[in-house]
Amino acid sequence: MANERRGIPRVTKKHLARAQRERIMRNWILAAAALVVVLVVGLVAYGWAEEAILDPRRAVAVVNGTEITSSRLQARYLLARDSLLGQANQILQMKELFGEDASFTASLDQQLSQIEAMLADVPALRRSVLDTVVEETLIRQEAERRGIVVASTEVDAAVQEAFGFYPNGTSTPQPTSTPGATNTPAPTLTPTAGPSPTLTPTLAPSATPTAGPSPTPRPTPTPYTQQAFEQELTTYIEGLQASGISEADFRSQFEARLYQERLEQALQAEVTHDQEQVNARHILVVDEAAALATLAELKSGKSWEELAAAVSLDTSNKDQGGDLGWFGRGAMVQPFEDAAFAASVGEIVGPVKSDFGWHLIQVLGHETRPLDDASYENARANALALWLADARIGEGVVIPDNWLDYLPAG
Repeated sequence: MANERRGIPRVTKKHLARAQRERIMRNWILAAAALVVVLVVGLVAYGWAEEAILDPRRAVAVVNGTEITSSRLQARYLLARDSLLGQANQILQMKELFGEDASFTASLDQQLSQIEAMLADVPALRRSVLDTVVEETLIRQEAERRGIVVASTEVDAAVQEAFGFYPNGTSTPQPTSTPGATNTPAPTLTPTAGPSPTLTPTLAPSATPTAGPSPTPRPTPTPYTQQAFEQELTTYIEGLQASGISEADFRSQFEARLYQERLEQALQAEVTHDQEQVNARHILVVDEAAALATLAELKSGKSWEELAAAVSLDTSNKDQGGDLGWFGRGAMVQPFEDAAFAASVGEIVGPVKSDFGWHLIQVLGHETRPLDDASYENARANALALWLADARIGEGVVIPDNWLDYLPAG
């Protein structure tokens, strides 16, 4: 009664219950807000971790159990871009020197356009780089199986040669391709940090990857000393590192080229003067239905020569019954070669699909034949390419469909 007389409200059970409900509500609101914050932070952290930690470690290809990570591929892609930049800059310098020669500068402009197109098609350039790294991995694995070793001192010498530095007084070198991220050249027409790599300005894709400094010696009025080389190399490496490319990535190109050279020498030494060959003829038509119709006519007794002259799309030999003569492995596209070498003499096989159309093939002979000098040298020259083509067949090389998703944009 005294409290009511003084104007102090009396606390009832109803008041206490309401206060309790309000405290519970506040706690739920605070908990929900904290949960939202945790979820947002978690999503941001996961996104960062996926981009910065997980994606660079994801495999864009697996070669006989060896993973090629996205970070490795990205570094080689950046080196390929740098190489193409160097080629473009060299072409621009040549335009300044030979600007009065209209036909020559027109050719240079065409090369620049090709380089720009290569740079613009980022997925295609990255695929080319991936193919190069896959082949380098196959080569390294085979080299290790054969006991082939490349020493770090040999890599050092290759880097020196690429910068035109010959500490032992080596005579003027012949230009050779240095290893790089891709079988293509490529720039943005803006300079990069460090000396831009330069190559002979030809844009036809080379048989070996290209990137890194030009092997062409640099004309200089003063002697090119060890100190000058080391300073130039340091400046170049610092420029690469600023773009996210490590010195190890840079040196790996030269190591890959040396392994390729050693394996190629080993494979060439195994080429004999005799070769398994087949003698075959074919009829090429546009689709499978036409091939089956032609096959039915052959089975009904119609002359092969007559049908080849009438329907074959291969104009180079249709009037000779589609005769291809004797050929060894590597001379024909893979599906055609596989079918021809697997067939019995006299057998007609097909339809066989290739990039040219659909073939019916008849093998007229299959034997080991001696090679003339030109064919022998050609077999030696193609030894590595044939080995690589065989090495990529089967399930040893696995490239996921979404491999591009693991690489950063641009």
